[in-house]
Amino acid sequence: ETVTIAPQLGSDIIAHSSLPLPKVTIPQFNGDCLKWRQFYELFLEMVGKQSLPSVQKMWYLKTNLSGEAGKLISHLSLTEDNYKTAWMLLQERYNNKRVLVSTLVERILSQPNGTSSTASIKALHDTTKECMLALNNLQIDTTSWDALLIQLITKKLDHALYIRFMQSLAN
Repeated sequence: ETVTIAPQLGSDIIAHSSLPLPKVTIPQFNGDCLKWRQFYELFLEMVGKQSLPSVQKMWYLKTNLSGEAGKLISHLSLTEDNYKTAWMLLQERYNNKRVLVSTLVERILSQPNGTSSTASIKALHDTTKECMLALNNLQIDTTSWDALLIQLITKKLDHALYIRFMQSLAN
């Protein structure tokens, strides 16, 4: 019996690692706390951890903010010292677990009632699932929320669909 050893893939990976990747752009952050983590992580990796002068980091920060977030630091000029101040102000405002949890729960609760179309049922499902995953990412234990969620979500269905759902449980 002969044993065949697969060739090393390392050299293939190195050869392909020089492929040009599309340019990554940092999305504008407007103060929507649900988009803070994405902005925070991307900005930190692409700008914050780079060996750039703080004044340049401040310029990048200001140009990638809009709305409420932009107004929060608009009074700070482009100086070396102000970058740390601006970054601290943004983290104090948007890196708030209590606010994030509250916003996610409110998003689940505030979904529209009277849902019966396929598109609106999918939106109800997707929004609920997205919020639950985000809550789990914040280390909120949602494993025992099923009974409560089912009650909340089924009340969002229109009456006829709710009746059909309840009848389906008998089977």
